[in-house]
Amino acid sequence: MPQAAVILAVVGAAAAKRSADQKSKLIKQEGKLAEKEARQERQAAKIEADSFRRRQSRLLASSRALRAGSGVSAAGSPLLVDEATAAEIELGRLTLLAAGETRARRLKNFANLKKFEELENRIQGLFGGFSAGANTFMTARSSFGSQQQTTTTSSSGTGRAETTSKPGGIGGV
Repeated sequence: MPQAAVILAVVGAAAAKRSADQKSKLIKQEGKLAEKEARQERQAAKIEADSFRRRQSRLLASSRALRAGSGVSAAGSPLLVDEATAAEIELGRLTLLAAGETRARRLKNFANLKKFEELENRIQGLFGGFSAGANTFMTARSSFGSQQQTTTTSSSGTGRAETTSKPGGIGGV
């Protein structure tokens, strides 16, 4: 019976570790996916910001061309308006980049959280497997010790076997 307890303990520990390894694998995949999404988010924000700048710059150039064609001087107020418009275009581009970076950082933080969760799960899997195996072993060992029986010949001389329980457990075996 003690061999069965050891086998049960080993099987229990192996099962706990296998379960923890599978969970760790899933957590790791979630983290990698979040990192990939963060890179894509940064790239998408850069593309959107560059596109915004080009569109707005074309509008600004068109406005300048219309003024030049009408004979309005580029000095004074029109020049100040162009400078303010260019500053607004750059501000809009930077706002788009910042929004993309914020989304990317949120995803990156989620990925980092998953890395820690995966590490914690691996540690719990190692100790949990050991603990599960030890508990199974101790339970089986205790159960075996308390159920151990001895066969003795009766003193009445009938030759009949009598079964009596012997105190068991860890110290009584």
